[in-house]
Amino acid sequence: MDFPKSEGGFEIARNAILNQIESERITKADILFNYESARKKGVDYDLRKDVYDKTQTFTLNDVTAFQQQYVKGKNFNVVLIGDKDKINFKALQPYGTVRELTLDEIFGYEKVQKIDLEASK
Repeated sequence: MDFPKSEGGFEIARNAILNQIESERITKADILFNYESARKKGVDYDLRKDVYDKTQTFTLNDVTAFQQQYVKGKNFNVVLIGDKDKINFKALQPYGTVRELTLDEIFGYEKVQKIDLEASK
C-alpha cells in the first residue's frame, strides 16, 4: 500500500522542520549533550545543519522513494490510547492483531491511588 501523497502537506511538513531548526536554541548543558550525541555518530558538528540543508532540497519524490525502501511492506506496532468505549476495535482488525493492554503493561502501574493528605494530619 502506498502512502497518500500531498504536495501541500509535504510543504507544510518541510516548513515546520525548517522553522523548528531556525527557532531552536541549544543552551547550557544541552550543548554538551548534543556534541556528545554527534560524536557518537562520528561527526564533530551540529547535525541539524545537515538536516536543514537536506530538507531544503528534498522533494515529495525523495520521501516517496524513502517510504518505498524503508517503510512499505514492513510490520509496525501501533498503540492507541484512549477511552476504550470510543475505540472501534472491529474497524482496527483488518490492520492486524488488536490487543487491549492494561495500564500496568503500558505505564508500569495498575491504578492511580489517591492519597488523602488531610487524613494523615
